[in-house]
Amino acid sequence: MLIANCKIFETAEHSGTAGYGSTAIRVSSVLITNTISRVTIFNNHIWKAAEASVYGKAPGGIIVGGNWTNNSWVEPVIIFNRIYNHGQDFLATHIGGIDLYENTTNALLWANVLESNQYTPIKAQNTKNPLIIGNIINGVHADLTEAAGGAGILLNIDRIALGDWYGGGIVSDNLITISGP
Repeated sequence: MLIANCKIFETAEHSGTAGYGSTAIRVSSVLITNTISRVTIFNNHIWKAAEASVYGKAPGGIIVGGNWTNNSWVEPVIIFNRIYNHGQDFLATHIGGIDLYENTTNALLWANVLESNQYTPIKAQNTKNPLIIGNIINGVHADLTEAAGGAGILLNIDRIALGDWYGGGIVSDNLITISGP
């Protein structure tokens, strides 16, 4: 699957209903068992002009995931995307600007630009062998705790290392700047 050259403007904020979220691009493989699905997300522009009406309600950017129960995996290539004013942290919904959620493997995140981030710009959780290389992250709010999204790149080692999921990965040559609220 290829998602390329899209312009996505003014994605909706979180609705305020617990258990629901909003995001610009969501790719999941939850119904097919024992598979690896491949997706390339290339050269998309995801833009929200203003910060969310309530901090944390901004939409998530790109979220990719499979399904642990079905042994369904997604192998994403996410390159040359530009994401502005995204990242959701509201009512227990946590979606980064680029979010490797459940059951991703061999993900390549390369040369993406994430600016004015409202939550962790790059979040790798429940993933195996991520390659996070050469991304530019401009604006991680310095007043946030790590739990509230203050990290430029969040690798959730507790979840990556479950069972035989651990397989390494590389995080290299990323440029991250911190900004105030």
